[in-house]
Amino acid sequence: MSFQAFPQLSLDQLANINFGETFSQSKQKIKSMFNQKPSIMKADFFGAYRIEYEDVPFNFYGDGYYTFQYAKDTLVSAKVEFQYKATDTVKFRRLYNTIMDEFKTDNSKKLLKQYSDLNSQKIFSYIKTNCRTTTQKDDKNYKPINTKYLGQNFWALYNNSVYTGNVLRLYVQVIESHSSKTENGRTTRYDGCVVEVTFEIFSEQYQDLKNKEEEMEISNYHSLNEPAEQVKLKYQNGVYLVPTKLNNVLTMDFVLDLGASDVSLSPDIFLVLYRAGTIKDEDFIGQQTYQFADGSTAKSSVFNLKSIQIGDKEIKDVRASISNSLSAPLLLGQSAMKKFDSYRIDNYQKLLILE
Repeated sequence: MSFQAFPQLSLDQLANINFGETFSQSKQKIKSMFNQKPSIMKADFFGAYRIEYEDVPFNFYGDGYYTFQYAKDTLVSAKVEFQYKATDTVKFRRLYNTIMDEFKTDNSKKLLKQYSDLNSQKIFSYIKTNCRTTTQKDDKNYKPINTKYLGQNFWALYNNSVYTGNVLRLYVQVIESHSSKTENGRTTRYDGCVVEVTFEIFSEQYQDLKNKEEEMEISNYHSLNEPAEQVKLKYQNGVYLVPTKLNNVLTMDFVLDLGASDVSLSPDIFLVLYRAGTIKDEDFIGQQTYQFADGSTAKSSVFNLKSIQIGDKEIKDVRASISNSLSAPLLLGQSAMKKFDSYRIDNYQKLLILE
């Protein structure tokens, strides 16, 4: 199948994930498919885990929300959900038509007609009539959205004409959404219709988990993610300083410069590390020409720092350069910061928060 809606994996690749593997066996394989850091959670029943990714962009179709579900410590379901606001329904139509057209000629997927009831014409007609923006619920002019479950299709999945034991489910619904989102200090709201389209590939053991959840009336999960590291920043002369340990021997305050491409050391600091034997001749990469904020340029020797530690977080093999002046500040640039899954600055508390 040629459909490539996803950034790192196609539906075929998603379907071919080994649903017999344990959480520990498949966790790293799944994480390697994405650039983002996941939310990893564990339940206190039935050996259940979840790995989730939010807001994963793909092509021109929108953002996807991925969930990998485990039961009895075994992968039993992989799901991706897309949400289209009233202004984005053309993207939904494009995705839906692409999927349906390609599934018709895909011999690895056999439609289970007795369980399937999606009707393209009815879906598009309902969305055209009812999918719109509205006001907030407490507004006097508020008009509710006509929410509705629009149906589902099931396909049995085959590999070389042999049934794999897995099923692909596609379901569509219209819901009402009232949400807000903060990015780069700006908060945006959306009030109105959302079209949800969800693909879910699951094994026969998946239903055992759903039955157990209903029986116990519980679906509580707790996070297994490592806690973020909070590093206290110093604020001097209009810049933040970060205490940074180099090659496990020397701790200095570095200017947090997110516009710098590399870590930059002054010649005297480099010499201390070199004489301590933590930088060797084979660590040199070559020379690089750098351009500064005022437009000037300079050449610098480029080398590999074996270790940088900020708080309790340590990163390895960081590209660094040597400045041309003893008075030049020590800079903590992107060659270090991009090695963290994520980072942010709490200006109020003067904290660098690392994950």
